[in-house]
Amino acid sequence: MISQYFSEHINLPVLGTSDWNNKVVLDENKIYIKNLYFDSDFNLSEKADVPEKLSESGIKNYFFGYDGMKLILDKISEGNKDRLSLNNALESTENYKTFHSTVTLKDRTNIEMEIMRFNMGELFNLGNFKY
Repeated sequence: MISQYFSEHINLPVLGTSDWNNKVVLDENKIYIKNLYFDSDFNLSEKADVPEKLSESGIKNYFFGYDGMKLILDKISEGNKDRLSLNNALESTENYKTFHSTVTLKDRTNIEMEIMRFNMGELFNLGNFKY
């Protein structure tokens, strides 16, 4: 669809889903994309030291694992050392900043999303949305 907009000279912003949060797909389509907005639970636009030889999904899993373990260890270091208090502390997590996202847990789900913009080959994080 993006290439059709381009070939027909339709210069409208495109609203997409988190499926667009894929650097390979964005790079492959950058000549067609003038203004794409999408949501994502993970922000890959920032530069980070990444272990070599990881695929993009491997990189996401790496940071999700790192961020998740850091959250758990921070809650334990706050004195939540048994299962019940740790669970309660995790359930009350709000505005916890991780390496590539912000976490606010409600009903065991992160209710914060990153709003991303891809424009002329560059990816920007516009901000955070809490639903």
